Amino acid sequence: MGHQFDIIPSDRAAMGGVSIALDDALLDPFVNPAKSVHLKTGILSIAPYFHSQSDSRGSGKTLPLSGVGSVGKWAFGGLFAIQQLDRARLTFNAPLSERTASNQYVMGMVARRLGRGFAVGASACTASLEAEQGVDQLYSGSDRILQNGSASDVRVGLTRAFGEGQNFEVMLLQSRFDMTHDVHWADFTQFTPPNVRTPVPARSEHTRDRTTKWGAHTEYSRPVGTQGWRVGVLGTINRLSHPKIPDYRINDVPTVQRDPGHTWAYNAGVGMSRVIAHATFGFDVVLEPMYSTTWAEAARDTVTARGTTILAGGHTVDNTFRFSNSLMRFGFEHMAPPTDSGSHFGFQFGLSASSIRYRLDQTDLVRDSSRVQNEHWMEWSSMQYAPACPPFSRSSAPSASRVSASDCRSPRFMS
Repeated sequence: MGHQFDIIPSDRAAMGGVSIALDDALLDPFVNPAKSVHLKTGILSIAPYFHSQSDSRGSGKTLPLSGVGSVGKWAFGGLFAIQQLDRARLTFNAPLSERTASNQYVMGMVARRLGRGFAVGASACTASLEAEQGVDQLYSGSDRILQNGSASDVRVGLTRAFGEGQNFEVMLLQSRFDMTHDVHWADFTQFTPPNVRTPVPARSEHTRDRTTKWGAHTEYSRPVGTQGWRVGVLGTINRLSHPKIPDYRINDVPTVQRDPGHTWAYNAGVGMSRVIAHATFGFDVVLEPMYSTTWAEAARDTVTARGTTILAGGHTVDNTFRFSNSLMRFGFEHMAPPTDSGSHFGFQFGLSASSIRYRLDQTDLVRDSSRVQNEHWMEWSSMQYAPACPPFSRSSAPSASRVSASDCRSPRFMS
């Protein structure tokens, strides 16, 4: 997948997404709604967002409109976004409905400030989806994929501000994802040695992709010393259930057959930042272990290679995935001193590197065979922008002691 769902504006997008020990006045309220009460004035953001996949596998355009404001002890916010996804590598005569798809996102939040530094908040998001980017790679050789579905997300957050700039937060979430895929393969002629031609007729397939996620997130940050340093730690646990997952296909052969399954995913990270006059520096290091188990179920009684019988509903294939991912992010921001008119100029630069590693242990109970597959790769992103900002006021969380380059929001450009 590309960055299809990174639609919420962010102060730190051009700083590699550094976030553990740095506040993000635009993004934080939508991640944990309780943080919206820390804004002293309202924020309104219109941030066009463009993204693409490598090897010309598709692109997208998103226009989100978001806003957060407070009244007394209460804070309210919302987001509406429309998105266009373009699919690449289609036949020359494909209709417009297959070349592009439209998604819509709606989100609302409410929060209240309590006594003794506590604040609580809740948010809900729903999305109407006509496409999910990257799905065409699941169905090798297909010439048409029609998608339709929805996604939803509900969050409840709690924050507490301690003395001396210490902040603690906890957030619970529950999300659902449900998509259907109507896939078509055109007829073709298959060649097998020695020069045997076998016509393969056109065919269609209807599959479903469903996932329900429950998650909990905690984070703590505090200043260190008197030189502008700040340190933060985070921990996340997610439990995903997959009632139905499409079979992965490589070279039009289903190699990872899956029906239901479940996944445990964790995050453990540490971050540091430093603010010196008009410059801000930060970095994050995050470990992301995941453990996933999926299986295929027999549609009818099936005789195995050993001569035993697997009853209908029993496991025919067992898959066990072990991920050991890691993520590093670095970011730098520098703001020039404000001019006499109150405007200011600055720039941001960021670098993000992800290491993905996993091991698949697969057991085929029908053929009485097993295999092990190890995969690993790196993903790199660099971001930068240089806005010139007018003199209007934006508040930030209490622990922030900086002027952000995102006082005026510019589109994100990622490479």
